[in-house]
Amino acid sequence: MSLMAMFEKALNSEVATAIPAIPAIESPRIATIAPIAVAQPTSPKNEDPFDPIEMIRQDRVITFESKGIESDTATWLAEKLTTRDMQMDDRRSCAECSSFYGNRCIQHRQPFGGGGVEVLHRCKGFKANQRTRLELEFGFFYNDS
Repeated sequence: MSLMAMFEKALNSEVATAIPAIPAIESPRIATIAPIAVAQPTSPKNEDPFDPIEMIRQDRVITFESKGIESDTATWLAEKLTTRDMQMDDRRSCAECSSFYGNRCIQHRQPFGGGGVEVLHRCKGFKANQRTRLELEFGFFYNDS
């Protein structure tokens, strides 16, 4: 209690003063924040669970892996072909041809300089793989002519 407060108490003849007890053993500390568990969805609520582009990409990866292409290369190539489709590019990869298996062209018409599946080109011997249901349904393919 301050000296001025004591004088005022004496002048006003107050009988008792309440002083809040402060524990002497507790040191002052910074306020802590309690963890709060909040249920939030990991994806936006308006996200479409049926993404045709992603389904076609996954279908391509499976097709390319069945032709003997390594998983990493198949994933990279499927992404590259998705970009190609969006850009309306008419070039093809050997991996999309029914004559390609085991990392080689059965018709011996791979692009000059090699490159194999990584190189998009126009090939006169190109014969498309059998169309998947997704490609037919969503139209992510070009004329073979």
